[in-house]
Amino acid sequence: MKAVIHSDAERTHILENVRGHNPEKAKALLQLSWATGLRCAEIAGLLVTDIIYSDNPKLVVRAAISKTGEARELHLTEAALQAVKVLTEDRVSGALVLGRQNKPYTPHSLSERFKKLYAGAGIKGSAYSGRRGLATRLVDEGAPLPVVQRILGHKNLTSTMHYIGVTDSMVSKWMQKAA
Repeated sequence: MKAVIHSDAERTHILENVRGHNPEKAKALLQLSWATGLRCAEIAGLLVTDIIYSDNPKLVVRAAISKTGEARELHLTEAALQAVKVLTEDRVSGALVLGRQNKPYTPHSLSERFKKLYAGAGIKGSAYSGRRGLATRLVDEGAPLPVVQRILGHKNLTSTMHYIGVTDSMVSKWMQKAA
């Protein structure tokens, strides 16, 4: 079963319904997932030092935490940069994302956290919803498939294609162009 792709309105609803322990960090975690499309193991393995602050802020996915074993750099959007700032809390070292008791998440515990955050808003979702949603939004905005492939860190374009959903807005846009 493919992960659910959330609309802008659904993502807003999810953020508005985050409750419990440290809701600001939970919102930042969701926003980081939506803005970068990283896998749970990649998010869980990120270090504070993997963020490069410059005129063009980047996040380095080290080969050691990448599923493909290849490092990649991702440009940080303003939303992703704000999420990183909330998650780091001015720390200069250690894991980027910490759970309760300031312990790093495991990929499994992070996956469970995402499920609970979506369920708390009454919306289906999983750890892959952010990844799939980003891929779909990129294609909807006209990003070439090799760009989406690189962002997601896939070796094979076929893998990337599995993450892209066809939305009603895509169908409508292309039907208008064809008319």
